[in-house]
Amino acid sequence: MINTYPASDIHKRVLHTPPKQAHCMGGKELENLQNHSDVIVFLWLTGKQRFWYHIKYARGNMLFGYMLFNGQWRYQPVAIRKIYKYY
Repeated sequence: MINTYPASDIHKRVLHTPPKQAHCMGGKELENLQNHSDVIVFLWLTGKQRFWYHIKYARGNMLFGYMLFNGQWRYQPVAIRKIYKYY
């Protein structure tokens, strides 16, 4: 996988506002993330870090994909156990 690539103009416009935490799923629903591929979600991590994330694929208890950071998609694997909620 490539390390970074620029976000499209539409991604920058649509994904610039995070969802409200009350609208996000957590708990047992986190297991559903293992069934997603090539989809964009919003992640809240247990350390309060939050970002849009493009899931490319999941393997075991890990998500592999890209986080949106400063207009760039950056490759960043994420352990599902570190996710507090997602949208």
